[in-house]
Amino acid sequence: MFRVSLVARLFGCGLALAMVTASPPAISGGVENPDPAGIFQIPIETLHSLGRSDAPITVLEFSDYTCRFCRLHNVQTMPLIIDEYVRIGLVRYVVEELPSREPTSRSFEAAHAALCAGDQGKYWEMRQALYEESQPFKMQMLEDNAVHLGLDISDFTRCTNEGRHVELIQKTIRHADSTGIRQIPKFYLGATAQDHPNVLDVRAVVTGAKSFEVFRQTIDAVLTSVGETAAPK
Repeated sequence: MFRVSLVARLFGCGLALAMVTASPPAISGGVENPDPAGIFQIPIETLHSLGRSDAPITVLEFSDYTCRFCRLHNVQTMPLIIDEYVRIGLVRYVVEELPSREPTSRSFEAAHAALCAGDQGKYWEMRQALYEESQPFKMQMLEDNAVHLGLDISDFTRCTNEGRHVELIQKTIRHADSTGIRQIPKFYLGATAQDHPNVLDVRAVVTGAKSFEVFRQTIDAVLTSVGETAAPK
C-alpha cells in the first residue's frame, strides 16, 4: 500500500527529480533554533532532490536505511510533506545518505545501492523499497529490488562492485561530522539560495521522527520568515 501511495505522490503529481550539483518564530515539539544569532549556512552534497529547484524553502534530510526512526519518518511523515508542500512548489526536499562509516556494512551498502539506482533515474523508488524492507539488508535483496525496478542489472552491479559513489557518501559523513550531527534523522530547513543551490540558509532544525504537525508548524514558520504564504490547510 505504501509503495503505491508514495510513488503516486512523488511521480504522479508531476514532481521533478532535480540534480542538485532569519530565525523562525519559537516553536515547541522538538524544533531547535540552530543559531542564537540567526541564520547559518550548510552545503548540500546530494545528487537528488524532489520538487521545484526554485521552491522558496528547502528541507534537507540526513538519514540511514537501518535507522528505525528514519523509516518511521519516511513511511508516515514524508508523504504528507510531499502532499502539502512539495507538490505545490513551496518546498524542495533533499536527502543526504548518512550510513555507518564502514563501506562493507549493510547500512553503507543500502545507501550506495540507492545512489546506484539513481544513476538510472530510480533513486526515489529504490529509497522507498529499502524503507519498506523489514529484514536485514543483504546484497541479494538489493539486487532483487533493482530487478523489480527494471534497472539494467549489469550496470547496477558494476556500480555497486566498483564503489562508484563511495566517495560521495564518505564526503557526506565528513560533512555531518563537521556539522555536529549526532542523531538521525536530522532535518535542516531554510531558504533556498537561488544563486547558490548547493548552499542552504538554515533557519530551523528538527531532530528525530517528529509528527507531521511539528513539521507543518516549522515549515510554515520558515515560509513566513522568507516572506512566503504558508500552504492552505
